[in-house]
Amino acid sequence: MGKSNNKRYRSYKDKKSQSKKFRAYLIRIIVIIIFYSLFTTFIAIAVNISSDSMSPSINSGDSLILLPTKNLNRIIGSNPSKYLKRGDVVLVSTQYSKEPTLIEYIIDPIVRIFTLQKKSLVFNNKDLKGRAEILRVVGLPGDYIKIKDNIVYIKTLDNEFYLSEFELTKVEYDINKNEIDKSWEKDYPFSSEFQEIVIPENKYFLVSDNREVLNDSRILEPFGREKIIGKFFIKYWPLDEFHFF
Repeated sequence: MGKSNNKRYRSYKDKKSQSKKFRAYLIRIIVIIIFYSLFTTFIAIAVNISSDSMSPSINSGDSLILLPTKNLNRIIGSNPSKYLKRGDVVLVSTQYSKEPTLIEYIIDPIVRIFTLQKKSLVFNNKDLKGRAEILRVVGLPGDYIKIKDNIVYIKTLDNEFYLSEFELTKVEYDINKNEIDKSWEKDYPFSSEFQEIVIPENKYFLVSDNREVLNDSRILEPFGREKIIGKFFIKYWPLDEFHFF
């Protein structure tokens, strides 16, 4: 009888221990979900990519975390030079878009929390398609820019020589070159060449890593800082490609 009672006691004790472990793991998961929801509601936003403009670095179907410019201005300051660096990946408006109302801004965090970021009154992922593009910051105000064989060459204010985009940034990335037929003249539109220009004040030269996609500064000219919707700083999906920008 004594042995039987001991077995029952151990069995009950083991079940209780397992139950405690399960509750601990469950609490951790809930805390992570709550933190993620609050973070991506009031500070940043999750964006599902539906474009290959940044391939091979970022592909359609990837998920990234975006820090909206308005939040960056509030946290760091309104001077873009404090948070916009060469090599950064940004979301930029390529067309006119309606400014959300004050009511939409107020209600938006509630909508995003209860829909697990699937719906937003301010940042509607579906609405971004066709009017916003993911691009890389290559040229800063005052830079001299030219392009040869799809690679951007930059002469900065403190340098008398041109250096490639890869030499001027600590960010490692690759590009997909725009392979043009040899009969296509360099001066024609959509070629792999770009004549020298100077980037005006408060403007940024933004290009896609996939140089076959031409919805960038090569066609649309340098972008004003008011066109920059936000800056990406985390790629979290696929999980095996998780990294900070």
